[in-house]
Parts: sequence; structure tokens; C-alpha cells
Amino acid sequence: MKKSGVLRDQMARAVVVLALIILAVTKAHGTWLRRASACESYPSASAVFLGQVASSETLSDGSTRTRFDVKEAFKGVFATEAVAVSVPEPMLEMAAVHLRSGEKYLVFASQDAEHTLQISYLSIIPPSLAASEIRFLHAQREKDAPKTMLYGTLLQPMDDQHGEHLITTRIDANGPSGSFQAVTDPDGYFEFRDIPVGEYQVTPELPDMLAGSNSEVTIKEGGCAAVPLITMWNGRISGCAKRSDGQPIADANVSLIDLARKRGEGIAERTDEGGCYQFGHLESGRYVVGLLDMDDPSDDYPFPPMFYPNAVSPELARVLELAKGEKLDNVDFAVQDFKPRLLRVEVLWPNRRPAADAHVFIEYEQSYCWKKGCVLTYFTTHEDGRVTFYGYGRGTVRVYAVTKHSSGKEWISGFKELSLANLPFATTLTISGPNDYNPVGR
Repeated sequence: MKKSGVLRDQMARAVVVLALIILAVTKAHGTWLRRASACESYPSASAVFLGQVASSETLSDGSTRTRFDVKEAFKGVFATEAVAVSVPEPMLEMAAVHLRSGEKYLVFASQDAEHTLQISYLSIIPPSLAASEIRFLHAQREKDAPKTMLYGTLLQPMDDQHGEHLITTRIDANGPSGSFQAVTDPDGYFEFRDIPVGEYQVTPELPDMLAGSNSEVTIKEGGCAAVPLITMWNGRISGCAKRSDGQPIADANVSLIDLARKRGEGIAERTDEGGCYQFGHLESGRYVVGLLDMDDPSDDYPFPPMFYPNAVSPELARVLELAKGEKLDNVDFAVQDFKPRLLRVEVLWPNRRPAADAHVFIEYEQSYCWKKGCVLTYFTTHEDGRVTFYGYGRGTVRVYAVTKHSSGKEWISGFKELSLANLPFATTLTISGPNDYNPVGR
């Protein structure tokens, strides 16, 4: 028995899925991490103002010209109107930004050689995300303006675009001169004025239902720093997998199936030495937990794929309803070992010659890989075209063979479905033509 390259590809796919989830979270908060901050952008901007979009038109070169009614000017604008041209962001592969009529934006504009104000996707901030930036700009106008300033907004995860502010949450800033505390106001805003120069870790003190990470910032002499603090729901599903004799099932694949997504787009973990697993930082939703859903049974795992608590398919499994920040523990598997069922497979060419060194694959009806071709293991035929191996459980499996043709191309046999309850017996697979099965990850 050998492993195919699919396990590596599936792990890579899981990483991609996780990256896409992180990207989606960032997008859900208006890409706050990538937009301008007043602290960074004010010194170099030619014009800074809060403007309401009065009109917008697309120019022949693909850029857009936007006319703003200026609601508040902070720098470089001395009239009640301002006109700016939106330019593309080639490094981000973004076209010129189109702003919605009637919406207000905090704008950091540059100026070209012809004194035309220019804006881009990264230099505008919707007011729902700009509250802390406007507060910073107001602070710079005060008679006793702070010499240094660390500020930001704490956002709670939500289904809408912008998120909801967490109110009266303690924020700690720990640095070389000690620890400083602030509390978020009704807008979720917090600030540290005249904070000593140095490097700081900024940490929100969150309730158990939420999770977030520290932000590291540096305050220089006469400087400032904007700290975006974004939180996520801290839902959890955890449990253990043990055999009937109480022995833990270690290093086994456990998959979390989100019923709001396509099967295969969830996340996976492996059990630890004690047979236990944990999925953390989960959003609210409806979930199913699978054991060996994306792995093959073997001598180490002598049981077919199963779904909590003891179902043979996701459709028959217990659906776990997870509320925001809820913890569902003790989602345990009590696994019954199955006697191995011997499969004898013979692989032949169309002229009935034995197909030596052919790879024989097995798919379990319960698993994600059923009729998808992402089977993780294969069994290599001997010189006589025959191979024996074990299956586990009493359900249905499907076997097929793949081998190299004299043309150099990969050929495939027909598929045969077998009931493990009726084994052992022998079956023959005949190589039939070019491989058009297109297995996942191969």
C-alpha cells in the first residue's frame, strides 16, 4: 500500500480554504487592515477632508472624476466643493474606485503636476470605519495637542460589511515604560495620549465568546500609530475518539463540515496522542463532524468513515447547532473496530494480459472522496496483475485501476462497486482506455 500525492494536495487545499476564510473576514470589515490611516497618510497627503459624494463620472481612460461636497476640511481644501480623480491600484490589480452618490468618505488625496487631486481605493475610508481617524485629526487641532498618540477602534465580527463596536472594553498597551490602560467609548474608540516612545503590544480584554490577537506597534518621538483591532467569534467544537476498549485513536483525520458550504470546503484537524481534537474560533452555524472522512481506513484505523455520533453519512449525522461564541465539548466518537475484509483484485489489459504495476484504488461510499477520485492510498499489482488488500466495515466500496499505457498516457479501468458485507471474493478490472476520471489532486 502506498500513499498518493493527494494527501499533500488536500492539506494544501485546506490551507487555501483557511486563507480564503481569513481574506473573507478582512473583506467583511471593509479591508480595514489595508486602508489608509490618518496617522500614516496625513503628513504626505495634499488634501484631507470629509466629503459627501455629489456626482461621479467615468472618463475615457477608465478613471473616474468625483465631485464632493466638503463637510469638514482638515488640510489643503479651502472651498465647500472638491473634485478628485480616482486612479487604479495596479499592484493590487484594482480598477479606479467608484464611490456611491450621497455617501460620506474620509479622503486623503494626492496632487499631480497639474494640481488635480487624485484618490485611490486605499486613500478613502467610509465614515463607519473612519471614526477613530476623524478623532485623531480633531486631536491634532487641539490647543494642547498630544505629542505622541496611539489610537484605534475595536470591532466585533458581524455578518454585515463594517462590524459592530465593542463598548467599554479594556485595552492594554504594554511597552518598555510599563503598562497603560484605556477603555473603549460608545464608538469603540480608544486612545493613549502622550504615551512614551517605544514598542508596544496592544491587547483587548475580550469576553470568552470572542477571540482576537495582539497588535504590535512602534511609537517614535513625536509620532503616532493607528491600531486596528478586529475580533472573531470564539465558538468551539471539541471531543475525543476512542475504541470500544477505551484506547485513544491518535493522529486520525477529523473533519468539520459546515452545512452552509459545499462538502470539502470545511476544515480538518488530526487527533492528538489522547485521541482528542478541537476546532476553535468558529462562527455560529450548523456543523457535522466526521472521523476519517478524508482519510482511508487501514490497519491503524480499522473502521470505515463515520459521522458523529455513529452515522454512516453526513446526512444521517447529528447536526450541531453552534450559537455565537458557544462551546460544544464532549463531541466524542465511540469507535467499533471491524474485522478486515479481504479483497482480491486482478487487473487485465483489453487483450487479457496481466497489467503489472497497476495502481488499484478504493473509495468508501461514506467518505468525501466517493466518486471524486481523491483517494489517498493505492495498491500495486504484481507481475500476474493481482493484488490483495483489506477493506473495513460493511458498507459499499468502489475499486478501479490506473496504469501507464505503451503510448505513455495514463489509462483507467472500469469501476466496480462491491459490498464489504459479502466479501471475501475476487473481482477483475479491465483497463479500458485513457484516464478521463480527473481525480482530485492528481
